[in-house]
Amino acid sequence: MRQQQSTAHCQALKRFFEEQLDRVSGKAPIAQAIRYALKHWEGLTRFLDDRRIDLDSGHDDGAESWAIAASLIETCKLNGIDPHTYLADVLSRLVNLWPNARLDQLLPWNWAASRDPLQRAA
Repeated sequence: MRQQQSTAHCQALKRFFEEQLDRVSGKAPIAQAIRYALKHWEGLTRFLDDRRIDLDSGHDDGAESWAIAASLIETCKLNGIDPHTYLADVLSRLVNLWPNARLDQLLPWNWAASRDPLQRAA
């Protein structure tokens, strides 16, 4: 089940990281985070092949991060937004140095309101 449902997503995420790493300054904090993830990719995706490994680390920081991600995904759904489209767009904007003073524009309801109707349907 993990391989059926997660492998393609993991591969897509790795390609996304590799593409973004080529686009950002090597000194940017996001580049450091991407390099860290890629350096540890085998360990991060080991759960795909070994069912004894939990899908999360069980650490409080991990739980908090997951709660934020899950909240964003569910908020997207409640606002009629495709979570994948939203997250891909927002992460791309953040990688491209979206200003901190305008982060509120990336909240799902603000993000959706700023897109034209054809983009929202995609």
